[in-house]
Amino acid sequence: MLGNFVKFLKNENERRINVIKFNAIVGFPSVSGCIDCTRIPIVNPGGDDLVAGPKMEISDIVVQHPDSTHDSVIFDRSAIRVRFEQGQICGLLSGDNGYACRSYLLTPVIYPTAQQEEKL
Repeated sequence: MLGNFVKFLKNENERRINVIKFNAIVGFPSVSGCIDCTRIPIVNPGGDDLVAGPKMEISDIVVQHPDSTHDSVIFDRSAIRVRFEQGQICGLLSGDNGYACRSYLLTPVIYPTAQQEEKL
């Protein structure tokens, strides 16, 4: 039943819809998903990553790491990272400062020095 509840964007139209919804929520263009590591005590349902959409739906999940594993390590070892880096998934991910900023993964500016950075 994992595929019924956890699924990433199937096509370009679904990605565009997510981008529109995220932009409507926070006024941030091009975001198609938000990433964070949330530990939930479950039995492995057979997924690979964790990404959520604008309606708080789970788009992808990773279940192979213990609680002590840092979020960024889990993401670095994930299939979804590879898919973004290979251009199989368009758009941007929004993450917290536990992740490295990448061309497809935006993270907050911790110590903003310009007005534009303060908006992030």
